[in-house]
Amino acid sequence: MLCFFLLVYCLSSATTSELLSRHRRAWIIGSFEIEEGHRGPFPYKLGEVNIDRKYPIYFELQGQGVDEEPTEVISIDKEFGVLYVHKAVDYEEWQTLELRLQARKMDESIETRLGILISVKDINDNPPRFERDLYEINLPQESTQGSNLLKVHATDIDKSETLNSTFHYEIKSVSPNVRDTQFFIDESGYISFKGCLNYKVAEKFTIVVEAKDHGEVVKLSSSTIVVVHVGNGNNHLPVISGQT
Repeated sequence: MLCFFLLVYCLSSATTSELLSRHRRAWIIGSFEIEEGHRGPFPYKLGEVNIDRKYPIYFELQGQGVDEEPTEVISIDKEFGVLYVHKAVDYEEWQTLELRLQARKMDESIETRLGILISVKDINDNPPRFERDLYEINLPQESTQGSNLLKVHATDIDKSETLNSTFHYEIKSVSPNVRDTQFFIDESGYISFKGCLNYKVAEKFTIVVEAKDHGEVVKLSSSTIVVVHVGNGNNHLPVISGQT
């Protein structure tokens, strides 16, 4: 979701006494929420800037989302100060939009200068991605069980330290399925095995590893392949035949 937090603050250079005398003006903080990648219909109302006024004024808006990148996202009703959203914003590109608003009297003199900060709330629109599509390792059949064989690594570009970017690893399948050999993966992505390897039983294992995030609304995932090649080591005592 996009969460738009409308923060209005005074940018006027007026003195403290002048500000105190302008008690008729009110700067209001409001918060608004929409889905990232909103499909419309556009435009829709985001909120409005409320100023206590005794005479007619009109509003002008500039900055990010208006005449600076990303352009044509936000507009304002010049008479009533209502903000509208005209298209979606991607959190991965823009986390905040900073705008400048001016309220002018009919004689063009500036009545008030305001700043508007729009914060974009991330939604879960990116799955974890592995750095490689295929991992391979050559493993002697005499290898000791329990040791780490290799490490897979994935990243998620959604907002850090949220459920959308937090994920876990899981082994989804192992082929062939050998009773005496089991593979495991820990939370860091290290793969290990339990049991024994036998080249004559399985020359290689193909392991499908999944990374799935913890998104609240929807959980996204991707997978990679790990191929373990079992080496044909000499694990038998020599047999001497033909003795006399």
